[in-house]
Amino acid sequence: ISLNLLSLTLVPHVLSLVIRGCSPLATALLQTILLRDQEIPYGEWLCMFLGTTMAALAALAQGNSSFSSSPSSFIVAVMLCVLSLFCSALDFILKAKIGEDLNPIDTTLYQALPVLLMTGLLGWLPKEAPKMWTSQLGSSKLTDVAVMS
Repeated sequence: ISLNLLSLTLVPHVLSLVIRGCSPLATALLQTILLRDQEIPYGEWLCMFLGTTMAALAALAQGNSSFSSSPSSFIVAVMLCVLSLFCSALDFILKAKIGEDLNPIDTTLYQALPVLLMTGLLGWLPKEAPKMWTSQLGSSKLTDVAVMS
């Protein structure tokens, strides 16, 4: 998620969506490499490669018009977006593999406790408050719990 958010700050949203449209190919590639038991018909591979080729052409056209002053930053931004795509594909494959052993309710319960602990602990850490809030709340360091109460 963080790579996707970083790439959204570097490339236009439309270009990010075009690159995200290639997720079936990234997922199929990683699934074939990692699981080795998946048979995908050649027609589907052909459609995915053609779609990715068209997306690459759209990315090049967008890059030539938007990033003419610094092409190296465009290349880095697109590489981050593609890396984010492959990370999300890996996440999808791992969740599908783990999901074979657990039902959806078990998966939700196993994830709920760590999320509650992490967000609950972060809510009690004092953080620097904006200056506008300092005058209203009377302190320069506030916790999320203090702000919400």
